[in-house]
Amino acid sequence: MRAPSLRHALARAAAAAAALLLSLTVPPPTARAASGPDSLVVRTDRGWVRGAAVHDGGRVFQGIPFAAPPTGELRWRPPRSAARWSAVRDTTEPAHPAPSYR
Repeated sequence: MRAPSLRHALARAAAAAAALLLSLTVPPPTARAASGPDSLVVRTDRGWVRGAAVHDGGRVFQGIPFAAPPTGELRWRPPRSAARWSAVRDTTEPAHPAPSYR
């Protein structure tokens, strides 16, 4: 019974390492301010996003998709670019987290 649990732990560690490596290799979306360096609305290569100001004078943009969801034909394939959007996307809140199975 020990071998399956060790195999399971190794598979989880390998999946976590692969996810970390993938996140380091995907370049962030390029951004350009809409109306100056302090604007909360900026344009990425996929569309416009609205962020939030933080107490120290910085800006935060959360949940910007960097790739298409890995479902259907995209499952177990290299990531594809996220779809473009036309309206200003609200990025003031975190996106839904990925499911975690125990």
